[in-house]
Parts: sequence; structure tokens; C-alpha cells
Amino acid sequence: MKYVEDNYDMHWHNNREEFTYKSWWTYLPVNDEVEERLDSDLIIQVNAVYMAAIADLGDSEQIVFAGLSSLAVQEVDNVLDSYVHDLQIRNLFDFLSSQASKVEDIGLIGLAWAGMIESDITLTNLGLECTSETLFNSHLNDLILAWNSSNSIYILSNYDELYAAPVETAIKSGDTTGGDNNIVSCLVQVAQSDAAAQFAVNGTMSWEDVKGAQFGQGLASLTSSGHASLLAEVIENSEGLVVAPELYGAYETSLTIEESIQFLEVFSDQTLNVNFATTLLTSDNPLAVLTDSTYVDAGVSLSNLFTIITYLYSYLPESFFLAGYIVGYQRLDSETTVITDPRGETSLRLLPSGTGIFNSGLFTMRSPREFLFGYHDRIFDLVPQDFASIEFSYNGILGFQYSSVDQQRNVTNTPLIYGQRSGKKGLKSIGEYILWRNATTLLTRDTVEGKEPDSSFGCTTWESQGYESCNIWGGPFGPRGYSFNRVDPFRQRKEKKNYQIWTTEIMRPTAIEFEKDTTVRGIKGYRYRVRDSFLRTANCTLDSQCNPDNAFYRVHGPSYIFPMSTNAGGTRISVSFPVFGYMDEIYRSQTEGLPEFQESEHSVYVVVEPYTGFFIKGHLRLQYNYDLDDRQLTSALWTNLFSNPNITDHILYWPFLWFDDTDSISKATARKFRKSVYLSQNLAIAFTAILIALGLSLLVAAFVLYRQSQQETAIDTKDYSTGSHKNGKGVIEFSKIDEKEQQIPSDDDLHAAVQQNATAVLEKDIQ
Repeated sequence: MKYVEDNYDMHWHNNREEFTYKSWWTYLPVNDEVEERLDSDLIIQVNAVYMAAIADLGDSEQIVFAGLSSLAVQEVDNVLDSYVHDLQIRNLFDFLSSQASKVEDIGLIGLAWAGMIESDITLTNLGLECTSETLFNSHLNDLILAWNSSNSIYILSNYDELYAAPVETAIKSGDTTGGDNNIVSCLVQVAQSDAAAQFAVNGTMSWEDVKGAQFGQGLASLTSSGHASLLAEVIENSEGLVVAPELYGAYETSLTIEESIQFLEVFSDQTLNVNFATTLLTSDNPLAVLTDSTYVDAGVSLSNLFTIITYLYSYLPESFFLAGYIVGYQRLDSETTVITDPRGETSLRLLPSGTGIFNSGLFTMRSPREFLFGYHDRIFDLVPQDFASIEFSYNGILGFQYSSVDQQRNVTNTPLIYGQRSGKKGLKSIGEYILWRNATTLLTRDTVEGKEPDSSFGCTTWESQGYESCNIWGGPFGPRGYSFNRVDPFRQRKEKKNYQIWTTEIMRPTAIEFEKDTTVRGIKGYRYRVRDSFLRTANCTLDSQCNPDNAFYRVHGPSYIFPMSTNAGGTRISVSFPVFGYMDEIYRSQTEGLPEFQESEHSVYVVVEPYTGFFIKGHLRLQYNYDLDDRQLTSALWTNLFSNPNITDHILYWPFLWFDDTDSISKATARKFRKSVYLSQNLAIAFTAILIALGLSLLVAAFVLYRQSQQETAIDTKDYSTGSHKNGKGVIEFSKIDEKEQQIPSDDDLHAAVQQNATAVLEKDIQ
């Protein structure tokens, strides 16, 4: 992928010493092959949407299940309604079929009804009333005439559309518009009648009573198929229903019809359901629910209290709702197991891929594009928006991508603003932050824009997870003065000191230290790596690779792994080196098949050009991991996930993906740099050497001339062996000059010495 960034709305400040701007960025495929693979490849990974839902709705599945109990009861009510409507339609079809034998030339009397609908014949036109007795016992000839006068072939070929579908829709909606005069309305009324006779119940029994009797007694399914749950009758045609929904069908716990109807009404109400759970879990007198008429009328008693608690807060949310409607488990040999295992304790299965038919839950199979840029999850359709504190959406690990600067400018109301120094008052300050995400000072995560205390990014969430301190650094900290792509310029060889650079992924500075000299495209540079001690945990009981000095901002979690600052919806995502590099082997062994960590392929480093301080090459190699916590993922569905004995402190670090964000100075830029910087530098050094050489030459020449003049003055040109010369004051003795010991250098020798000295000076400066 190629990173593209464009900054806009730039404003100068402090006489152009500083500037602020807004930023648009995106990632694009580098070629057509990558573009194709973004959609064609499929990967099974942790579902960030599910993790975010857990974090937002309760921080553990157990709490979330309690909160979603009312939603699960609502779905049970919907299943029962659908089943009862199906019984109504089945009752109508059985009734029509029983009448068909009275008419020899019509295979199904229902087609006559269809003919009347198609021909727009009303009961009034036929002089009929909406009663089964008069319709089929006294007016058979009228029905035959209606059928014969209609377009029989057209009706037969479009039977479902003309007859079955309108009637089924009307029954399910309870629509009887048109009264006794409308054919469809009359069929609905016929279907809705005689519920007591259908189930051989003495007295009056409505279809609403049938729903209650099925929930608390299994009456309808026992009558029609001999099974305590409707599951056996509808599983083949259902979507998501894989376990018995009724209290009686799952646990054979009986309620009266009145109690069942009240139960569905009370516990489908979120407030009443939550109050019931709260009283049981936090009240000093949990049995107070047994004296509350709201719950007593719903059938709650001392004898069935534990069963109802299990049904409401474990079975329905987990087995019925999560396994069935969210993940999409399937039944193994459904014809048998729906009877022998109605709760699905041993007979549910996933697809061969390890995911469910709805591709949701803890694991999902998606394309790289979906994982990077987001996708729509089934949870968004099943959980009402008002259950959550955040908007239902997922924009991938890279976050939401605006297609252009203009789109971002038009949509964003409060865009994040960044500010940097221009270097006008000194090259040392080029690129330093003065503003980061609208902030000049940061103390905790709560002070970062978009990560307020009550949000899933805030300190409350972080501290409840017990992962690490919510503090960003060692005190009130501001990004002002830090850069993300350079250090101080004009670093000399003797000044290879360590630095701190800003790192957005972990929302704090990162310490880097000198590693070695190197060369990038002919440019000399210093290679730096992340300082080891900076990445170590402060918890020495958890990890032997610890640094207690990091206690202010690093408390829990092993060394060489950090919580990420931009985890969507509160999902616990951490950042590490690829393949868990440098981490203790006990953490690496949690995941099978990891390759060995190699410095050349997996390490993080930058190369600094010392004269400018800019990075001329670097590899930011980071791995994103999901922190799966068995205290958070409490469902029995994931039990095997935490069976590895090397899992410590409840956390399984699940590798998601790792990336290599690499950049290097281009050949053209390197060539320009060498030409503009190194050439000028070399010319200056050479010019200095030449001046030094000339100076030395002149000095030597002057010395030679001086010696020669002294020789001519003091020595006569005659060759004396031994003798004396009277100068008027006395006698001066001369000895013959030893030419070997006191020979005066020639001009050629002097020039050679100067040239050699100048060359040595030049080489030293260049080095």
C-alpha cells in the first residue's frame, strides 16, 4: 500500500515562525495486482466489531449477556409469533383441503379462492358471508362458477403470488381491512378462528393464548409433532434458530398461559429485565424479586428462580442469540439432535472454515480490504443503536478514509488540527510540533481529543482493564518540541547522543539510541534503534525484562508490547514488534507457527543524516495484536481458546497483522544532496587545504631565502681548510662545513614536502 497525505487550511503564526494545518490522508494499492488481492484474498481473524461491542456494552460477555437478555426475549417472542402465524396458515390450508373433497372437478378449493381474488369477486357479489359453514356447505356451486370464470391457467402458474403470499402476509400483519366483503380478510378471519378446537382445549382459547401455552407448556408442538419445542418443526426453514427458544422446551419448566404471556411482556422490557438482574446481583436482599408482583405474576418463584436466571442471562443470550443469530452455528444431524439435545450443548457445529454462516461473533472471514478499511457486521442489524454508547460502524484497522480533501472538508465539523515550527529562527526547530490533535499539553488519555473520560478510549476503560497506567508520560506532557521525522541538525561524530521522537501509535514519545554508522545511497548517516529500557514493563513479577522506572506510564503487561491509542470502539489492541520480537518466549509460545524474529527483517530503525538531522531511511515495523482476556470472553464457546498453559495473567496476545512502513531517500534526492552538500563541503575543505599548502610553501620559501642570505654574509666563497681571518677585533676560526649533516634542502624537496602535508590535512578533514 502507498500512503498519501495532503495538508490544507494552513495558517502562519508568530511572523511565520510557526504554522498550523489540517491533514487528509489515505492508503492506495501500489499496483493492479494488489488492488485485486484486496478483494480476492480471504482471511480468518478476530472480529473487531464483536470485541468493540463487548468493550462498549459491558466490558465482559457476562455483563453484555445480562444487558442483551431483554433483546433475546424479544426475539423469542418474535419466533413464537411467527410459529403461531404458521399454525394459523396451516389451519387454513387444512380447512380448505378438507373442503376440496366435496368438489369433484377442483383439485384444491383454495384455487377457487384465488380465482375470486384475481377476478375481484367480493363476498357481497356472491351473496356470501364470511363464515366457513355458508362458504363451503351452501355455496359450492358459486365457488365453482367463480373458479371457472377466472383465468385458471394464469392463477395456477402464479398461485403463490396471487393467493398464498397475500394471505400469509395479511395473517402475519393481522390485517383484516375490508371486513366481511374482502376475500383475503375473510381468509384471515377463518385462519384466526377455532384455536381451541385446533388444540382440543375446552373453553375459549385465542391464538395469543396458543403462544403463551407453547412458551410455558409446549402445547402446540406437543399436539402437532409430539415434541416439547417448536424447534423440531421449524429448524429446516429457520435462519438462526438452532436451540429451543421456549422455557418449557429448553428446561421443561412449566408456567401457566397467563404467567407465560406476562413473562414475555415483562422480560422483553429492558428496564424491567435489568432491574431484575440488578436486584439479584447487587441487592442486599436478592430474594426481594419473589415479593415483587411484577415478577411473581410472570411466574417467578423460589422453585424455578435458578432456572429462570440461567435461562435469561446465560442460555438465551449465549446459546440462543449469540450462537444462533450472530455467529450462525448449525445443527449436527438436526432431525435427531433437536429432540435429544434441544439446548445444543453437544450438537452445534461451525463451517469448515471455523466461522458461522453469519460470519460474525469473535471470528470472521473477510478480505484484506475489509480488515483494513472496514465492513458491515450482522451485530449492527441485531442490536438496536440505543443499546450502545457509540455509533455502529467499523472503519477497519486504518480508520475511516475520506476519498478526497474536499470530502473531508465538507463532512468534518471539528477536524483535528496540527501545528509545527518552520525553522525560521533556527534550523534546530524545523518540524517540531507545537500542536497535536488540537492539544498542547497531555497528561492522561482523557486529555486527547476524541478520548474523553466517558468514551471507550478514556481512562475509566483503560483502568478497568488493568492494562497499564492511563498516564501518557512522566508528568504533564506536551508534544511541543518533538518531531516525528527528524532530530537536531549538525550532529558531529562526537555528538551521537540519544533522542526522543513522537509516536502516534502509542501516543507518547519514543526513545531512540545510536546503534552504528551507515551509508544510504552514498550519504553518510547514523543508524538509531528504539531504546530497550523504554519498552520494558514496570511489573517485575510479571516479566523478568522489567524497568521499575517506567511505573508512571507502564504498569501491567509484558515488555515490548504497548496498548494502541486508536483502538476502535474500545477494542483492546496492542502494538509489538513483528512476530513478538524481543518478548519472553512464554508469550511467543502462545501462538503456534510464529517465525523466528530476525533483526534484518523485523526490527525498527531510522538513519539520520547528521548535518540536517532528517531521516534518510527507516523501517517502522509494528505488529497489531488483539488482547483476548478470558475475564472478558466468558462464553463457553471460546473455552478452548484459552487452553494453552502458557497464557499468563489471563491474556492471550493474538497477532492480527504486521506492517513495514518503510521509506528511503530517493536516488535523485540523494544525488542532489551529494552535489549540493558534499561537493560544497569538499570544495571548502580543498580550498582550505590549498590555502594551507600555499601558506606553508611561502613560509618555507621565506625560510630558505633567509638561510641563504645568512650564509652569503657569514661565509667567504673561498674554500678554507684551516685558517684565521683578522676582523680587527680578534681571530675567528673556521672549520670545513660537513655537507652531509647540514645540507640545505633543494626547492624540489621543499615542494614535495608541502604537497604531502597538504594531502594529509585534506584527507583528515574529509574523514
